[in-house]
Amino acid sequence: MKDYFISLEHFLSVTIIVQNASDNRWKENSEFTKCVRLIKWLNLISPTKPNVILVLTHATNIRPTKIPAEWHRNANMLKGEYERELHHLLGIIVPICFIENNIKAKAS
Repeated sequence: MKDYFISLEHFLSVTIIVQNASDNRWKENSEFTKCVRLIKWLNLISPTKPNVILVLTHATNIRPTKIPAEWHRNANMLKGEYERELHHLLGIIVPICFIENNIKAKAS
């Protein structure tokens, strides 16, 4: 499989890594780290225009709090940890965004 990707003269448009933000098992030899290493090993990252995005799901579960400023502080700390780990593993700066999966629609 790696030979196939190396033989290509172009890269995938974007590689999206999806991770549950409340999962704290993402360092060292976790499934997350193995996945990131595989992306690098398969040569899926453009060296000139990095094409990897990390999406952290279940954002409201990040050290739950009802104070927005505290949530932002916690989210930024987590984002910084992921940025450092991804830079260490991939050698690029990876954009990170948060999404929430469990928002219930308000009845009108």
